[in-house]
Amino acid sequence: VMVLTSPLEEMGVLLELRGKGCRQFEAYLDGQKQTWYEFFRKCMKEKAVFKRVDLAVNDLVGMLDIPLLISKCRKEECVSVFRSFRAFRSGGLVSRQEQDSAHMGATLYIGSMQSDLYFCLYEKAYEQLVKNGTPLEQADIQNRFEIRLKNERAFYAIRDLLEHDNPERTAFQIINRYVRFVDRDDTKPRSDWRISEEWAWFIGEHRGSLKLTTKPEPYSFERTLHWL
Repeated sequence: VMVLTSPLEEMGVLLELRGKGCRQFEAYLDGQKQTWYEFFRKCMKEKAVFKRVDLAVNDLVGMLDIPLLISKCRKEECVSVFRSFRAFRSGGLVSRQEQDSAHMGATLYIGSMQSDLYFCLYEKAYEQLVKNGTPLEQADIQNRFEIRLKNERAFYAIRDLLEHDNPERTAFQIINRYVRFVDRDDTKPRSDWRISEEWAWFIGEHRGSLKLTTKPEPYSFERTLHWL
């Protein structure tokens, strides 16, 4: 948990919560008989700016096959508004503890890490094996799908959370709006390829979609000067 201040009053205060810091702050909120929703509403009332917000979907039973999704990206079976993806393996880190390093933890980034919205999918169980030595079969979380949002997109995600009080709805509508995995069918246009069974199982049926942007404003000298 970090609280950063500046001698310049107009700079305001920056609150940064990472990893365990979120859980610690959650315990504080619980002691005050409050939830994240009350906290976010206070932030909104203070006209806070959300510089970055991460939403995570924890896969407890192995619904996501991340190596398979990486393979689909390489075969152009990922339909997305994003133009790039990156995949990594961490076999070198855990091959000391596992016989088959070809099947070590995989991470998939969909979208540019410099953009205001991108996805990170990784095999959380392998991460815990590396960090804590927790055997794979004892891991509470098998995989994690993280939605990483910045600036305007973070604001609209928080606003949707406060309007509907349903983090599952918000998270899956964002995912459904920006990416889907399909099965190749060369008899049809790519836009008509059928959603893959594995992805449909994860995403669920009849999901809506949530667009996290407004109509872009034209750049102006004042806006550029303010950014500088």
